[in-house]
Amino acid sequence: IFMPVASRDHACGLLGPTDHIMAHLDDSFVMLSAALSSQHAHEHIDAARSWQHRLRIVKETVEEMVLCQQHWNYFQQVFAIQDVQKQLASESGTFSSVDARWQRIMYDVQANPRVLRQALTPGLLEELG
Repeated sequence: IFMPVASRDHACGLLGPTDHIMAHLDDSFVMLSAALSSQHAHEHIDAARSWQHRLRIVKETVEEMVLCQQHWNYFQQVFAIQDVQKQLASESGTFSSVDARWQRIMYDVQANPRVLRQALTPGLLEELG
């Protein structure tokens, strides 16, 4: 589960720590690898490979979310300065669009912090990348 944290500077809140998510994903990869190497795996090979694929997407999405939040946080501070907004009007407009999308993502995370549900949202990984 994502553990979003409230922020006095950001109405949409922040992701919070993701170490526990990544550790759980790593454990799941190890268990799936062990299951796939079992001599009895042939009955469940398709399901196990499907889960491997999903977990790769989840891991990549969580990593992208953390990276995007870092960039968003930095640029939000930069574009909060009115002189910068005036001097970089085009870039400021682009950031406003990115800001709105990021806030929507974070509101969705707050409403439903389940990692699998959020990270497997169709199109989210592409939107973050």
